[in-house]
Amino acid sequence: MKLWPFGRTEKREAASYGDAVIDAIVERSAGAVPATPTATGALQACSGMVARCFAAAAVSGPATLTAAVTPAVLSLIGRALIRRGEVAFLIDVADDGRVRLLPAVGDFDVHGTFDPESWVYRLNLGGPSSWTTLRDVPAAAVVHPRFEVDPDRPWRGIGPIQSAALAGRLSAETAAALADAESGPRGQLLPLPVDGEDPTITALKADIRTLRGRLAFVESVKIMHPGAVGNAPSGDWDVKRIGADPPRAEVDLLGAAALEVYSACGVPPALFRTGEGTAQRESFRRLLHSTVQPLGRIVSAELSEKLNADVSLSFDPLFAADLSGRARAFQSLVGGGMDPGKAAGLAGLMESD
Repeated sequence: MKLWPFGRTEKREAASYGDAVIDAIVERSAGAVPATPTATGALQACSGMVARCFAAAAVSGPATLTAAVTPAVLSLIGRALIRRGEVAFLIDVADDGRVRLLPAVGDFDVHGTFDPESWVYRLNLGGPSSWTTLRDVPAAAVVHPRFEVDPDRPWRGIGPIQSAALAGRLSAETAAALADAESGPRGQLLPLPVDGEDPTITALKADIRTLRGRLAFVESVKIMHPGAVGNAPSGDWDVKRIGADPPRAEVDLLGAAALEVYSACGVPPALFRTGEGTAQRESFRRLLHSTVQPLGRIVSAELSEKLNADVSLSFDPLFAADLSGRARAFQSLVGGGMDPGKAAGLAGLMESD
């Protein structure tokens, strides 16, 4: 493996990931999903939306370099920026001369002085059956876009959900509480008359544990002989359902917590609601202008610097969804006396000077 720039070599050492595997086994054996913000549907909705927008971007620049910036790489960048605030790629040169961007997995370290050119990285590269750690990788060989730079630690990025930690925690805890409630036994119970046998409580508990939405028969207090029925509850032979019945306030809280996550990630909540088309288009326009395009400029600048070439991302195919809005803006500007060419540039219908 050759590092970028050409001629550099890397130091390798095997890294043990046994602890991570053991932790995963313990969590699975406990049958519980950790209540972490990265495990919530709200964050997945935001990161998935941004990832898909990045995957649709058009990349321009030298063909030998932009071939490494594939839709899969862009999708991973968009998702990682929302989920953790940063992502690192090793710039690798294959034996045939092709430039590749290899994503670092897990955590990575950065060392150096106040000068970014002095930074060196420790990167973990993972595969289906192996794990390699590269140490002292120069900053020139690492693409490291960041969502938000911590002023106290400008060499690391911060994700929106890490900045809005309370919103993330509220969303995770509420989702975990509802998931725990729904994980209990659920199904239907139908009381039956006593048939002379002696069903045990143990058998009843076993039936309830294995319901999984099915019907179970339990003993009725109505004895099948004359005169006994009148003393039993009138609804004793009605089917009874057992299962999660969360408080309405908890369900509403989950929705409110999701709104906080959407806002922190810069994704308009209206995109995830069924509503009028104009509101949906306006929300998508806000997403493109206020979140996707600024992040795209950050990524473009990082790619251009590290690949030593002018590499840019264009989201014009996505902006076509806002064509009617831009046309209205163009008409308003021209109607106000502006030159049509300048108005078209300002409205995004053509390149502005």
